Amino acid sequence: MSSQSSSSKKKNAIKSKKLMKWFSQNYLQGRATVNALLGASELDKALPNRDIHIYVGTWNMNGQEPPRELSSLFLPDSLDHLPDMVVIGTQESYPEREDWEVSIQMTLGHSFVMLESTTLGTLHLAVYVRRHLIWFCSEPEEADYSVRAGSAFRTKGAVAIGFTLFGSSFLFVTSHLTAHEERVKDRIDDVRRIVKSLDLPKELPCKHRHKDVTQNYDYVFWCGDLNFRVTQPRDDVIHWFKQQTFPLPPTMPMQLDCQLNKSLSEGSVFRGGEIQCLHYSSVPSICSSDHKPVWGLYKCSVRPGTDAVPLNAGAFKRDIYLEAIKKRATLYNGEEEDKCSIQ
Repeated sequence: MSSQSSSSKKKNAIKSKKLMKWFSQNYLQGRATVNALLGASELDKALPNRDIHIYVGTWNMNGQEPPRELSSLFLPDSLDHLPDMVVIGTQESYPEREDWEVSIQMTLGHSFVMLESTTLGTLHLAVYVRRHLIWFCSEPEEADYSVRAGSAFRTKGAVAIGFTLFGSSFLFVTSHLTAHEERVKDRIDDVRRIVKSLDLPKELPCKHRHKDVTQNYDYVFWCGDLNFRVTQPRDDVIHWFKQQTFPLPPTMPMQLDCQLNKSLSEGSVFRGGEIQCLHYSSVPSICSSDHKPVWGLYKCSVRPGTDAVPLNAGAFKRDIYLEAIKKRATLYNGEEEDKCSIQ
C-alpha cells in the first residue's frame, strides 16, 4: 500500500511540475517573461535562426487586369525557398482590389495569410505572412497621405502599414511620386511631406517618437513608382535611405528612347539595422502594363519582444483566404477534367 502511495505521489509531483511549466507561459499583455508569447522561447521555435526573409514587390499596373499566372512575380525561379513575408505595393492599381488580393493568395497558397491591406485612390499595399507567424504579429496599423490635397483622383501619395513581429517593428510604404523628369525637387518635397504626415505608430509602443515616421521603426521598406531618374546626383535621391544597387533593365514605359533616363523610376529602398539584400530583379515576362514589376528579397534579424503590444491574436483576412481556397480548388478541378477529357 505504501509502495502504491509513494508511486502515486511521484506521479502527482511530475504532473505538478508539468502544470507549473505550462502555466509559467504567460500570455497576458504587459508581461516580459522568457516564456511570453513574443519572448525568446517562442521566437526560437518559430524562427530558429532569428532571421526573417521578406519579399518586397512593386508594380505600376496602369489600371490593367493582371495576368492569371502570377508565379513569375511572387514565386520566381531565383527564390531558393519561400519567404516568411510577402509585401506588394501597386500604383495605378487594377480597380478590382479584392480580386487582386485573392489572386495573390491563390499564388502563395495555404501556407500564407493576408495580415492587412490598405488603399488610397489608385495606391494599394498588401502584407502576407507565413501562417504560423500570424500569432506573433501585433495588430497592424495603417496610414496614408495624398500629395494632391483636395484632388478627386488620388493617384499620387503614399500608403503605409506598420506592425511588430516578436520584438522588431516593421514599416512598409508604397508611393507614387510626382512625374516628369524635370520635377526632381517636387519629388523630394513629396518624400519630405510623406515622412512627416504618415501618423504612425498609433497604439504600438514607441520609445522616442520622431516627426519622421521612418525613425519610429526598426525596419523600413519603401517601394513604388518613385519617378526618380539616374541623371540626378545620388545625394538628391532619398539621402537618409541606404539604397540597393540596381542591376536592372529599364522598368518604366517600354520605349527605346526612355531606357537610359528612366531606369530607376520603379524600385524599393530600405533602412534599418541588419538588412541584407539577397536578390533584386524585375519580371520582364509580365506585359499587361507598360511598367514591369520589380521585387527584392531581404533578410532581417528579429529580436524577442514582450506582450506589452496590442496583440493580433491570429487575426487575418479570412474572407480572402477562403475565396482563394475555393477558386484554387475550382481551377485545379477544371484542369483535371480537361486532362481526363483529352485522354
